[in-house]
Amino acid sequence: MTQTSPTGTSEGRPRRYRLYSVGELLTLILEAPADYLLRLIPYTLVHRRAEQAVRVDVLWREQRYQALILSRSSDWYRFSLHLYAEREIELVIVGTHDSCLLLPVLSFDNLLPDSRHGVMSASAIPTLFAPRQTRWSIQDLSDAFRKTEYGHTMLIGGLMCKLPEAYQRLAQIPSRVTRLRITAEVQRLQHRRRGRPVKIRVEQGQQA
Repeated sequence: MTQTSPTGTSEGRPRRYRLYSVGELLTLILEAPADYLLRLIPYTLVHRRAEQAVRVDVLWREQRYQALILSRSSDWYRFSLHLYAEREIELVIVGTHDSCLLLPVLSFDNLLPDSRHGVMSASAIPTLFAPRQTRWSIQDLSDAFRKTEYGHTMLIGGLMCKLPEAYQRLAQIPSRVTRLRITAEVQRLQHRRRGRPVKIRVEQGQQA
């Protein structure tokens, strides 16, 4: 269920944004116990670029998925993956769920590092978000949180997924200039960014 407030650590402070990188997520999964609920399937690595995106098959609760590992779910739009990868990817694994996707998202940002060692506990279980599900309720975002990078990418993601509550929240923004700027950003995301795309499809003999 979508939460209604962007705060919620044990001490009542907002969680640190961008909690885990792609490299940290890979290390956690690889070093987890054999009975961990999330496991990488050997020899299925298709793409790995500068710790920004990793395409690999995984087992989540004993079900196999074609997965993509990202630092943040908003990177799905940043890398234009929504324009060509939705038919190939079944699960997006992220360190921070700061957007809204048409695919299920497995997020580690509900888990804080072990205070003694600065790393995540190997027994920690990530949270699975259904397609179009956001961490916080977009309709209930305060103006202050909506203006942060986290709140902004959530609203953009909701608009990309055409959530009615995202359109309602956009209409509530007092500044017409801000509404137009957000609308223009959504329109820009409909076009692929420059640069080499993340490799998604498996070609025979090219698995790593």
